[in-house]
Amino acid sequence: MKLTTNDQTYLGITCRVSSDGCVITAQTPVRVGDTMEIQTDEGTQLRTYTVADYLRCTVVGNVVTLSNTPLPEPVTPVEPEPSETEKLRADVDFIALMTGVTL
Repeated sequence: MKLTTNDQTYLGITCRVSSDGCVITAQTPVRVGDTMEIQTDEGTQLRTYTVADYLRCTVVGNVVTLSNTPLPEPVTPVEPEPSETEKLRADVDFIALMTGVTL
């Protein structure tokens, strides 16, 4: 198959359709235009994707993903609260450090 977008044609592509878009893999990095036309090697048009119809279009090297699924929000890790034993041990260590006395 081949992909035509942004006045460029990319040969030897694969296109995997998903429930909310598609993943197109080319042999070289792709510069995506407003539309992406998928054709057979002989030039028969199979599908035209309009990029603006999708929530996101991501290009990583030679892989283009069109999707209507939003990227997940990053989760900020929460440091666990130290236990009472850990707090006590830190206090003992601090006192030992400040007084020069080890227990």
